[in-house]
Amino acid sequence: LNLHRHLRSTGLSELASDTLSETLPYNATSIGIAYVGGLESDGKTPADTRTDAQKTALRNLIGMLQERFPDVTIHGHREFAAKACPCFDVLGL
Repeated sequence: LNLHRHLRSTGLSELASDTLSETLPYNATSIGIAYVGGLESDGKTPADTRTDAQKTALRNLIGMLQERFPDVTIHGHREFAAKACPCFDVLGL
């Protein structure tokens, strides 16, 4: 599908050209969504740093994708790799 998206801090959703290597087996049949942020100001400690605009944009994007792909399942990156991201419950958006 190669419809991977990046969410800027303003909530702007942009087409992303990169994919996550940890999810490589799923990249052909998935849509990856990443947001700018995810770390404390020390640049190392994982944290939910989403802006209100990013939260709204993420809910809207997920809703649109669920309408377009009714059988979609939602997963966090940490389900595929030993990572902390995302630092929020993807099902509870």
